[in-house]
Amino acid sequence: MFIYHKIPQYYETDQMGIIHHSNHIRYFEEARLAYMDELGIGELIRNPESGVICPVLKVQAEYKNMIRLCDALQIYVRLIQYNGFRYTFGYEIRSAETLCCTGTTELCFMTQENQPVRMKRSYPELHETLCRILEKDTASETNS
Repeated sequence: MFIYHKIPQYYETDQMGIIHHSNHIRYFEEARLAYMDELGIGELIRNPESGVICPVLKVQAEYKNMIRLCDALQIYVRLIQYNGFRYTFGYEIRSAETLCCTGTTELCFMTQENQPVRMKRSYPELHETLCRILEKDTASETNS
């Protein structure tokens, strides 16, 4: 599990003074990319020379409580599924002890020519790392 810290900005608010719901998806992305950097995957997907892209296939969000301007947020990110090609992250956005939003994003590894990348074959060390992270993150979810 990874915890990403975020302070919402004024431009993210709506007319009611709360953070617009569309920003939660952006927060998922910021947290996911920070976690991928932490795992050593960030350079692979950010570097055009690598030839690997990671398109988002599905996003799900469930809004629980409002987020207000300047709330100190903690975004908990876990790798909850990985099969060597597709992977899913789970998220919890919290303000102090208040759960504000939960969600998931499903992605996959592809070449820039839109062909699947089988991580076990193409990046065996990274595949093993992802398998270990999945085991650790799903165990921490069970213990939460």
